[in-house]
Amino acid sequence: MNNFFYQKQISIFKHWTRKSYAIFQSLKLQIKISTISVAMLLLGFAQESQAQTNEPKQAEQEVSLDTLEVMGELTPELESELARQVQVIEAASLELNPIQSLQDVLNSMPQVDIRTRGNNDIQADLNIRGSNFDQVQILLNGFDMTDPQTGHHSLNLPITFSQISRIELLAGPGSRVLGPNAYAGAVNFATPKPNADIITLNTIVGDFGLLNMSASIALKSNKFSHYFATNYSSSKGYIENTDFKRTSLFYYGDYSLKKAELSWQLAYSDKAFGANSFYTPKYPNQFEQLRTVFGGVRFKTKGRISTSTQFHYRGNADRFELIRDGYESPAWYSHHNYHFNQVYQFTSKAWTWWKLGKTSIAANVRNEEIYSNVLGSEVIDTMQAYFDSEGYYNKHDNRLYTTISMEHVYVYKKFKISAGLMYYYFPKTNNENGVFPGIDMSYSVNNSLKFYAGINKGMRLPTFTDLYYNGPSNIGNPDLLAESQVAYQIGSKFDIGFLKFNAEAFYNDADNSIDWVRKSDTVKWQPINITNVQSYGFDISVAINTKDFKGDFIKNLSFNYSYINKQSSSSDYQSHYVMDYLKNKFVINLEHNIYKNLSLGYNFRYNDRFGEYQKYNANDKSFVPQNYDDFALLDLRLNWKHDSWHVYADLSNVFNKQYQDYGNLEQPGRWFSLGVKYKIIL
Repeated sequence: MNNFFYQKQISIFKHWTRKSYAIFQSLKLQIKISTISVAMLLLGFAQESQAQTNEPKQAEQEVSLDTLEVMGELTPELESELARQVQVIEAASLELNPIQSLQDVLNSMPQVDIRTRGNNDIQADLNIRGSNFDQVQILLNGFDMTDPQTGHHSLNLPITFSQISRIELLAGPGSRVLGPNAYAGAVNFATPKPNADIITLNTIVGDFGLLNMSASIALKSNKFSHYFATNYSSSKGYIENTDFKRTSLFYYGDYSLKKAELSWQLAYSDKAFGANSFYTPKYPNQFEQLRTVFGGVRFKTKGRISTSTQFHYRGNADRFELIRDGYESPAWYSHHNYHFNQVYQFTSKAWTWWKLGKTSIAANVRNEEIYSNVLGSEVIDTMQAYFDSEGYYNKHDNRLYTTISMEHVYVYKKFKISAGLMYYYFPKTNNENGVFPGIDMSYSVNNSLKFYAGINKGMRLPTFTDLYYNGPSNIGNPDLLAESQVAYQIGSKFDIGFLKFNAEAFYNDADNSIDWVRKSDTVKWQPINITNVQSYGFDISVAINTKDFKGDFIKNLSFNYSYINKQSSSSDYQSHYVMDYLKNKFVINLEHNIYKNLSLGYNFRYNDRFGEYQKYNANDKSFVPQNYDDFALLDLRLNWKHDSWHVYADLSNVFNKQYQDYGNLEQPGRWFSLGVKYKIIL
């Protein structure tokens, strides 16, 4: 079987209800179900069972259950049972497509706008439906990895594409189920949970001195499972000062009992990269190094009252050089920027099913702290920077906040309603405390067709960069308030196995939105709370999978399109983020056979961005407003796959298109690479 981590099993079970809160929800199996008489039915389901008494008592019918638990409600729920849409991409389904990094996967999703400042997951900003990078929550196996210093670092993860099992995307506010950081949505990266002993080795070499080596080992015993992963990647850079080196280590373990599970995770990553024109084109020789440590533990119980309690720590040390060491610097540039932020977070949830549905409650405490020589308030004692003997911290800030969340899920025949709220308490200021509610509803016409709608309110705190950062062209604003938005969504989902279709329309109404703005080119950018921002649009996805049909030339084909339009009450300002968004996005993914074990994968992407950037003229050191040009890119992957071997050749940006995805930074042209992947079953 190709996917060793998720092997299906068959079991026999007596069926007494088809409700989503039945015992089948706790089974990760494909189940053969047989009915029993009405006398065995649970209290409250008599009316449903009466319709089944005409069926033969021992008639067996095989029902394929979607066993994937994903985010979307306050407590774990099967993807097929959610009252709102969560897009799930299995990594195994993309193995033959021209994808090497997590940001490549995200680029294939219609709701997502990835703005890269470096290839191979070196640095990228994630936006959902016109949001900015600070408004999206990033999770790793359900642990919040969102960086309080800046959203630029939130995708700084200790894993690669070859070391994930799936990606879950929640588009639209998720604060009532995931907390304040899920203002515009959330993305969860899930690593494999081993179901066999297997070693995976992967090596990629390519243009511009690219080298990417990764290895993982999965071990499974009766009650324990372990997953170790490591990665090293480097490149000389596609243009000057775009070189990078990246190392990461990741470990996941769990201990499972009949009604309980204890799991734990540890990770470390180190990234150093030339940051050509990242924050200003005046000084293109910028450099950044990030070192991140992470540890988390989770304990789950199953029973009449189920619980999940978790704690995690994340620390991120950042050294940013506006003028990279070795380059001549102006007299006024006296030091690099050093930051260290750390997060402690505790979350506990409990839920129970009863005759009126599922009731859940959760409590969350999160402490965010930063030490810096740029961000925060002045401190008396100066500290030496972590990981760097030349750096120091003379500023500090800390914030501790608590959230209490409640949710109730009610199912009646084909209808489902999930309603709840989050109460946010931040003792430093009363005007940011409040209630953030939401409700999602769905109606399943049959097993293939579902309609859904929802209204949810999201919020987020300003980052430490928003509050404090002062630089050559920026000035912080310590008086910023939390921003919030109400989102309205309606959509439909159609799934008959080989054909999947999803369409969703949305309208967002935001208050106190944070944007970096300025009146003219002669003043600095400063973040302010914009009175109101409104956006609306829709997403359409169509996927065809014919892998189960013998002899078919095309195996996978998908079309994704998204449209967004925004309006802001701050039209008299130059907007740095709010009015800079991806208006039209069109993505096609195709995979087809060539001959026997040979196949070819295509990825076509068209981006039409609304907004402008300040184009820099190095000769007279002036800036001129420049609209973003639309662009189309084609990537190809040639595959040879046999048994445990997978050999592939990638050609990115086939037509060598020159384009800007963010400001003045030129993106890579044509890039060739060759990869080999090998699996060893122990």
